[in-house]
Amino acid sequence: MNRCLLRLMHCICKPDKSAILRDYRFDRERIQRIDGLRHRIVHETFGSPIENVRDDLEYMERTQVYLSALITHRYGLKRGPEFLHEAQS
Repeated sequence: MNRCLLRLMHCICKPDKSAILRDYRFDRERIQRIDGLRHRIVHETFGSPIENVRDDLEYMERTQVYLSALITHRYGLKRGPEFLHEAQS
């Protein structure tokens, strides 16, 4: 993940103390560590065992949901199939 993009999203969306996503805490250092691991896997250690990969993958999946929720929260977007017709109009 592009660290500058994440920083920019937080500057634009200005998350406050409200819970954007239940049971999730944005952790920039963890994302940087996972991104470094991704780089090493692709460019250096392809095929080597990886510790805690399931936890890291689940965290990155939750991060994607968090970022979507952050934008939705900031701009008051409506989510769900019931709003699809309204969005297409």
